[in-house]
Amino acid sequence: MDTPQNGDAKIKTKRLQQAYVHLLFSAELRRRWATEPAVVAKEFGLKEDEVRLIPDVSSTAFQAESYGRSSLIAREVGRRFPRVARRLCDNSAELNLANTAIFTRFLESKNFLSPGFSMPHPYGIGKGYEAVSKFYIWMRGFCRERPDENAALINDLNIDFATHLLNQSACSSTYPLALSRNGISYRDSLALEIWWILLPKYRLVKCVPTDLDSFFSSPLFFIDFISDHGDYDKAFLT
Repeated sequence: MDTPQNGDAKIKTKRLQQAYVHLLFSAELRRRWATEPAVVAKEFGLKEDEVRLIPDVSSTAFQAESYGRSSLIAREVGRRFPRVARRLCDNSAELNLANTAIFTRFLESKNFLSPGFSMPHPYGIGKGYEAVSKFYIWMRGFCRERPDENAALINDLNIDFATHLLNQSACSSTYPLALSRNGISYRDSLALEIWWILLPKYRLVKCVPTDLDSFFSSPLFFIDFISDHGDYDKAFLT
């Protein structure tokens, strides 16, 4: 049975977890914590006795955990976005996203650090449990800052994410995400009247909107219409 004491403990735990996770992934926050801990603590609502529960961020153990967790996420994102990774790493033989400035910006963003900026997990366990859709949504916003300059990057981002969703749809029981197995579509960033459709068996076709009906009588999943918070209620064209 929940009691006031249990409720207070849960709130305290949540505050500590939020601060700890942000410190793990944000080098900028760790620098601020080292120079103005009281200010950072206030931002997270930490009380004086709770501050002492935060591990020493300069310790070898904390730095190892921070590096390890960031590297695991970079490896997962790199696997799901191979074209983007090659472009961000300048086609290096060692595609180490963790060392790129753009990936660092992603890890320090609200998109990564907040559960509300992702699609629901394909196994139906809710939002915030994977980084792939978080990266797509954040990167899409990054590319929109300079659309002409990032045209090739946004196209790579879309085809990588479309391939990921097509792979996911085979094992997803989450409606309506499972319907994306019919095909994933997105707009060409250079010519908005042109659309691409990634079909099952990974066949990519190019068309104009008036041709869409000739391809399918079943729903298509338009990743352009995924909201910035990962909602996709309006992403299906039926």
